[in-house]
Amino acid sequence: MSNQAELKQTRDAILTAEIEKIISKRKLKGDNIVFKNDEEFARSGMKILEKYNATDSEQKWFLDLV
Repeated sequence: MSNQAELKQTRDAILTAEIEKIISKRKLKGDNIVFKNDEEFARSGMKILEKYNATDSEQKWFLDLV
C-alpha cells in the first residue's frame, strides 16, 4: 500500500471515530445532556468535518445521520 493510501485510510478512520464519538454522546441523553438539540449536534459534526476537509459525500453521510 502506498504512503498516500495509508494516510487516507488513517484520516478516514480518525474522521469516522470522531463522528461515532459524537453520535454516542448524542445517544446518552438522560441526565447528561450533551447536545441541547439536533442543530447543536449538526454544528458539532460539521466542525469535525471541516477539520478533516471532508468531501461532499462525507458531509452528506453525516447530515443523513442528523
